[in-house]
Amino acid sequence: MDSAFVSTFHRYGDDGEKELLEKTLLSMKRVIPKTFALRILGPASLQMAYIACGRLEAFWEFGNDIYDWLAGSLLVEEAGGVVTDTVGNAFGIKSNLGILSTNNTIIRDELIRIF
Repeated sequence: MDSAFVSTFHRYGDDGEKELLEKTLLSMKRVIPKTFALRILGPASLQMAYIACGRLEAFWEFGNDIYDWLAGSLLVEEAGGVVTDTVGNAFGIKSNLGILSTNNTIIRDELIRIF
């Protein structure tokens, strides 16, 4: 983990997303000391494309933005990566616990432990 480049996305806007923002900030606070670098790079699909091609090791996002995550999750899985929800359950169309996309199970398991 100490050499991993990871990324996330934070929601902002109405008060309905305040809880997701707080959860994201807390996860960032816990993850930053354990990794080499944390980036916020824009669309989830771009960040997952970076995992698929080896530029990032992990991406996570809390909430339920399934349609923004589907294309990126396919890229990661086709490249041999791992996509689950943020607690380690199988990722799918009915996922509502966010997304965790990594290039290997070791980083996935460590991030789940940290969250």
